[in-house]
Amino acid sequence: DDDLIEPIGMLGWSMGGYGVLRLAGLLGPNRVAAVVASSPGLYDDPELAHPNGFVDEAEYERFSVMDRHHDLAGIPVRVDIGTEDPFYPATRTYVDGFAPQADVESHYSEGGHEIGYTRRVMPGELAWLGERVGRE
Repeated sequence: DDDLIEPIGMLGWSMGGYGVLRLAGLLGPNRVAAVVASSPGLYDDPELAHPNGFVDEAEYERFSVMDRHHDLAGIPVRVDIGTEDPFYPATRTYVDGFAPQADVESHYSEGGHEIGYTRRVMPGELAWLGERVGRE
């Protein structure tokens, strides 16, 4: 019974960032209190995605989060990415696809797809997530 389970917070980096967006959408707001995608490995081109994380373009189309924003309705979302990250353009496209009333927060700052950027943004991400998990 979902009423007996406390909602969880989710945080993922790189392909894990993609993964938490996908999984949170599958689980829904009764199970997920909030989700943070840090430097998410998002692709807006099936041809580029195929050799880098999907078996083929059809698998990308089946599992992509790019047009599935509605799956996260009712779940607060935070997305952080560096402006020099190769996933930055697709991530901007993804964030821009949310409806204006969606509970989405995005942070774009200098940095690439590296541990230094992650270390810099992680304290803010954890604080944000902590404020949303376990609240009544």
